[in-house]
Amino acid sequence: MNIIEQPSWHENITLIARGDKVEGGRLGGINVQAKQLADRTALLKQRIESIDDAKDRTFFITDEDPDGTIAGLKETPAGKVFRVAQGPDAEYAFIYYANVENSALPVGRYISDLYVKNRLVDVLSSPRKVPVTMDKIGQVAIWLEDGLINGTGLHKDISPVLDMKSNNRKVALNVDGEGKVAIWIEDGLVNMSGLHSDVLRDIISQIELPDETPKNISGAGTLWKYRAKKAKLDLKQEAKITIGLSGDSWTEHKTIAQVIANYFYDRYGKAGDGWLQLNIDNPNLLNNIVLTRTGWSVYDASTTSGAPTYPTSMDGQYIYSAGTDATLSLSNVFSKAIRIFYYDGNGTFNYTINGSTPVSVKGGGTNKIVSVVVSGLDITKATSINIDLSGNAGTVVIYGFYAEGTGNGVEVSKFGNGGITAPQYSKTLPYLNQTAGVVAPDVLLLIIGTNDYRQSVSLQSFRDGLTGWIQAWQAEIPDSAIILVTPPQCNANGNNPLSAFRDIMRDVANERGIEYFSLYDAMDTSYAKSSAQGMWKDNLHLSDAGAMSLFNQLNHHFLGA
Repeated sequence: MNIIEQPSWHENITLIARGDKVEGGRLGGINVQAKQLADRTALLKQRIESIDDAKDRTFFITDEDPDGTIAGLKETPAGKVFRVAQGPDAEYAFIYYANVENSALPVGRYISDLYVKNRLVDVLSSPRKVPVTMDKIGQVAIWLEDGLINGTGLHKDISPVLDMKSNNRKVALNVDGEGKVAIWIEDGLVNMSGLHSDVLRDIISQIELPDETPKNISGAGTLWKYRAKKAKLDLKQEAKITIGLSGDSWTEHKTIAQVIANYFYDRYGKAGDGWLQLNIDNPNLLNNIVLTRTGWSVYDASTTSGAPTYPTSMDGQYIYSAGTDATLSLSNVFSKAIRIFYYDGNGTFNYTINGSTPVSVKGGGTNKIVSVVVSGLDITKATSINIDLSGNAGTVVIYGFYAEGTGNGVEVSKFGNGGITAPQYSKTLPYLNQTAGVVAPDVLLLIIGTNDYRQSVSLQSFRDGLTGWIQAWQAEIPDSAIILVTPPQCNANGNNPLSAFRDIMRDVANERGIEYFSLYDAMDTSYAKSSAQGMWKDNLHLSDAGAMSLFNQLNHHFLGA
């Protein structure tokens, strides 16, 4: 059963009330509303479809038919639309009517050209001035002039803005009742007098402000390889961690290195003694190893401005002799193998192991640093090596030793240079690759700056020397961590404060992407006060307690052992 539509317009649509009885059928209450809407829709459809037909049903105004609807109704079927022409003097060309129950119902109008003409204003203008608006009495308030908006002026209610002081750089955007400008345009940018505290608080709560405080301790992210090896040792798996120390006397003297070595040996065991220096600056070998020498000349990058005649090792040092009288003795070494590093030139030397038959080593003329390996040693017994130059006819150059142990645990090597400054290391950098790979530390501590400060090295020279030194090490150990350490205030003076060197070290560490620790800030007090607490052995060097204090902080922030 379908609703029977009858095109008609119901003024009101029935609304079913909550208490009405719901019935179906043609007259049922549930269908009344649907029937009314269907009738309306049918009427609208009829009118829309008849609009085009209206062009064929055009009628005219006559004396007998003053609005043209009499003839229109007579000739137009019910529900259809016709139009009546309004004549040449009317603003509407046609009025459209619908035949609704034999009554003419206006449904639309079609404007004529007269409608448009009546709304155009006749004003004097020129290509430069084009009116935008005009009132009823022909006054033009706003016009376009040379492509820009112009006008006659502002109403008195707006004119107080003109009293505000302004210029080409500042244009007010708003003015309050007292003539105050809160927001304005300045040099093409929005400016303002300030923000209300409530607004400012909300803004701050929504943004994360960068921490502009200089970092005196870096994030330790580059120690990944060290941590991987440490994890194996923690699990009682075999691994070898190598820790190296380089810089000035803080890393040539054994104080700091021995504190670090003792801690790691106790925790993970000793993998080996590592690099053994030649005691250029006092007897300072680790682990009670003894080295004595006589008859040798010394090259030390910290005591001469001249370039070395022969390549240097990592510490910028070597001993040499062109005679036959020089001797060297190394003893109390517990190792499986010991490598003797020498210059492969034209010299000849002999070494004896534990008083056995001497072994002669003659240079091969390659003119670079090489080594001879003494293997098969009993690690449970102390080994002694004696070197002499009997039969030498050239120049013998010795750089140091490398003692290999079990290979499981931690190896601590030092190769600093007492008295050296950062720029003085530049003489050694061309040769760094000849010995740096021997130790290849997983963690390299670089401690420098005391001598640069007290010798008044220029800040730019310090920066350049430090940068070059770090770059050279990074090239040799790209996957290892380098920790640059700034020393604390010692009992010395310089042209520039030690803090200036601290700032440069921090900057260079950031630039080179290495770790950084400022003992200058961690021991932020005078030398007198820190010395009174037993932190110093002398005016320039930490005591055992001072070295332990330094290591405790390095361990906490970086090593985590």
